[in-house]
Amino acid sequence: MAVVAAVVVVAGGLGVAFARRDGSSSWTASATAACDARARTVEVASAQLTLQSTPEQYQVFYETFFVPAYRTQLDAMRAADPPDESARRLIDDTAAVVDRIAADPRSFATAADPFVDVDARWDAAGLPACGTRPAAEASR
Repeated sequence: MAVVAAVVVVAGGLGVAFARRDGSSSWTASATAACDARARTVEVASAQLTLQSTPEQYQVFYETFFVPAYRTQLDAMRAADPPDESARRLIDDTAAVVDRIAADPRSFATAADPFVDVDARWDAAGLPACGTRPAAEASR
């Protein structure tokens, strides 16, 4: 019989509950690894962009590196069997942001961060590597 406990993490005024079961720490480790891999890919690829980069250059970046890296991350997270509906919904909501970027990549060259809401939810769920990355970046 699987042990199930509700864990509520509150950060920045947001509350997120993931139902935990045996193996959820395995999913968390898999999710973190997928987010770390995506972040490394995006970081290396984005090093070529500058304040003088054109919308066309950003479009190529988003189409060639950013969107595929996020899709790979989200596919890996789904394949790792998210622990509950809240986690699946957060993955789907992140995918919706990626879909908006894929639909009009040029507009995101100067747009505000479209991940602000989902990043806060990842942080609140205890997965900052998939959100704002402050702890993950500081550990480098």
